[in-house]
Amino acid sequence: FLRNPLAETRTWWDQWSRLTPEQRLQAAASTLLSAAFHRLGGAIKRTVRFAKRHYNSVFRADNDFYSKTRPSQSGKTEIPKAHLDEMGNLIPANPNGRASITEHILNINKHDSPYISTTSEQGISKRYGKQRIQIDLDKLQEAISKGEVQAEIIGQDRIIQELKQSLEMKKQELNQLIQRENYSKRRYDKLIESIIKLENAIENTRRDKEILIKGIVPNRFISGPENLN
Repeated sequence: FLRNPLAETRTWWDQWSRLTPEQRLQAAASTLLSAAFHRLGGAIKRTVRFAKRHYNSVFRADNDFYSKTRPSQSGKTEIPKAHLDEMGNLIPANPNGRASITEHILNINKHDSPYISTTSEQGISKRYGKQRIQIDLDKLQEAISKGEVQAEIIGQDRIIQELKQSLEMKKQELNQLIQRENYSKRRYDKLIESIIKLENAIENTRRDKEILIKGIVPNRFISGPENLN
């Protein structure tokens, strides 16, 4: 899936860059605290509700499923991605890769990602390409359980948990940084940027109802590609 976590906050970031370090600290603390209280009320309900969900199929969209790369947003480089091989198997950018879930979601080290992004809602996939495939999640999970397929299905709850852990680490790092008398403004700005990216990634993961598949998906579980109108 294509992602640009800062695109939705560009205007805000321009305003942020004009603040003094003290003003930034106050604004960041206020924003993070407000977000925490806003989400606290429904956090437990969302977790329980997700645990009860069952998805028969997931979907993935692309402009060219057989291409191993996609253009970056600048158009200057190519980014590795999941693709269909000549047999119709769905292959992650690197089946043996060591990139973390957080790195995959944030488009970091995509050349080393063993994950494939999918969505549980058919309509959402239209945002990400002109073609779509459908993966039979029930049969894939059954084959995984029997040891017939070496893959793993990673639900939205675990993805968000990983992102939240990364977010908490960045917040702790920021807190440690600002306790120093002469801290690096450049490092401060990078940490704030990372926090914004992770906050957006969590919201985007929820919005897209994202489910990851780690490993290769054999063609017998895949329908398509079909062209989208």
